[in-house]
Amino acid sequence: NVEVGQLVKAGTVLASMDPADVLPQINAQAAQLEVAKVNTQFQISDLQRQQELREKGFISAAAMQRQQTTADSARAQEQAAASTLANARNALNFQTLRADRNGVVIAVDAEAGSVVAAGQSVVRLAQTGEIEVAVNVPERSLNALREAKSLDIVIDALPGKVFAGTLRELAPSADAVTRTFPARLAIKASDPEVKLGMTAVARATLKAEQALTVPLSAIATRDGQQKVWVVEPATQTVQPVAIATGALVGDTITVVTGLSPGQRVVTAGANLLIPGQKVRGVGAPDAPIPAAQMKPHSQVISQK
Repeated sequence: NVEVGQLVKAGTVLASMDPADVLPQINAQAAQLEVAKVNTQFQISDLQRQQELREKGFISAAAMQRQQTTADSARAQEQAAASTLANARNALNFQTLRADRNGVVIAVDAEAGSVVAAGQSVVRLAQTGEIEVAVNVPERSLNALREAKSLDIVIDALPGKVFAGTLRELAPSADAVTRTFPARLAIKASDPEVKLGMTAVARATLKAEQALTVPLSAIATRDGQQKVWVVEPATQTVQPVAIATGALVGDTITVVTGLSPGQRVVTAGANLLIPGQKVRGVGAPDAPIPAAQMKPHSQVISQK
């Protein structure tokens, strides 16, 4: 009864199935209930007659007990027939699909005359109101999303407009195919021009913080401990320093503890060095690195 793009209210009939297969069952169950009612009435009347005969001593107590059991069985059969008829009528109600909330029809998955199975999608309805953006978050960006100072949403079809968003839902596990984490961002103040199905880009603004980073090639793992080779300025020799790393940033990794701004580290052949080995820098090895840059990997060191 509806088309794609149509706005519907809660309770609107979206589609209905042909009741030809259900109505005969309802009629048959209704007839069975009538038979059960007639039988119950007959057995109860017979029980009353036998009770009168028993009071006069014309029948035995066992005969009256048998009739009592027959009457109880008839009542139970009547109740079973009533329950079966109620189930059949419920099935007829399920033949009519109604909208459970206000929304807009985004897809119709069945056509008139088609055969559908139980649980098959017939009409897909999107709830009207707050609009959400579905995004797939890589593993390395999870912390950035959780700790974002603000979220900006840009829609390709609406150039020049930026919408503020909030993280509403983040999946606890990664998608088995893409290995990304599905998330939903709610647009705080939407625009009538924002339509369902548009493509959007979400940008996370992080708190301004300085961090030490080194190239991934500078990391040497020995005995389960991550280390870097620090160059002593006076002797141009190297010593291993244990570090704790943080998030990946492109082809570099942040160093949480273990290094200080301005230190030189080896970025080539880190797995081939030994403590106290002399090295020489490429370029100007004696040139100081400004601590304000906080880039200890800007001076490349190779083996001597």
